[in-house]
Amino acid sequence: VVENYRDIAETKNLKIDTNINSDLTIICNAPLIETVINNLISNSIKHNIENGNIDIKLSGNTLEIQNTGEPFTGNTDEFFNRFNKASKKSDSTGLGLAIVKKICDLYNYKIGYFYDKKYHKIKIYFK
Repeated sequence: VVENYRDIAETKNLKIDTNINSDLTIICNAPLIETVINNLISNSIKHNIENGNIDIKLSGNTLEIQNTGEPFTGNTDEFFNRFNKASKKSDSTGLGLAIVKKICDLYNYKIGYFYDKKYHKIKIYFK
């Protein structure tokens, strides 16, 4: 999935690093988990800064996708709500993270967001 986004990331001079250290096997609907990963990577590109970074790490049973960017100015309790938009960009519907959250809820995966040292971080803990 990451390779599908490399060209788009390069147009914004974004660097994508991956660190996959897991033999994790999860039982799920493949198109749904692809939707989760696609939405998270797409958001990390849309809401990044010029010459920014995207780091994707899979370790143990945890997937972490983080990207550089301006702080989220909304209420973090509403981060995964429908139509909640971090910016007024026309290419954002405010649905992507709500879809991600619903899929995670379906499979009882724990998902969380936080912002630390210029990085937006989303972690998914698979069971």
